[in-house]
Amino acid sequence: TGKTFFGHRNGVVSVSISSNDKYILSSGINNENYSSEDSIAIMWNIKGEKVRTFNLANKISYTAFSPKTDNISIGDIDGNLKIFNKNGELLNSLKTNQSGINQIQFTKDEENIYTVSTGSRNILLWNLTSKIPVRIEGHKNKISSVEYSPDGKYIVTSSYDSTAILWTFDGKI
Repeated sequence: TGKTFFGHRNGVVSVSISSNDKYILSSGINNENYSSEDSIAIMWNIKGEKVRTFNLANKISYTAFSPKTDNISIGDIDGNLKIFNKNGELLNSLKTNQSGINQIQFTKDEENIYTVSTGSRNILLWNLTSKIPVRIEGHKNKISSVEYSPDGKYIVTSSYDSTAILWTFDGKI
């Protein structure tokens, strides 16, 4: 049997493991209607002890750790993205102007981040310094997933249009 982590009042919708395998991040909501009763993210140590709780005003839809520094990204159903360090300090805040974020991927160097929003046919590549996104388009239906290659050269997206597209880092096919 695995280790069970208790702390959310209702459903858990997103989990992530830190790059050093020391922490787990989970986020919860009440149900598929995104009730705000449990819109929190919890950082746990690997033993199952709560390290930090992130309470946000909006309903959380996705959480992820960054690949090197284990910064914490939290997306919500209103298209907001917040990035915290492990101590809970807010490092960055972005607004996607799209409906809820359903996936977040940091680039290997952590200078950029990809977001996929619910029902969107494109992904946004954010430069975390300028906070200006580049829209990457090519799918004919909404994107279901984005993944960043370990070497940092490519991203791949999947879509409900029955395709997967391999892109260069900057979104070129």
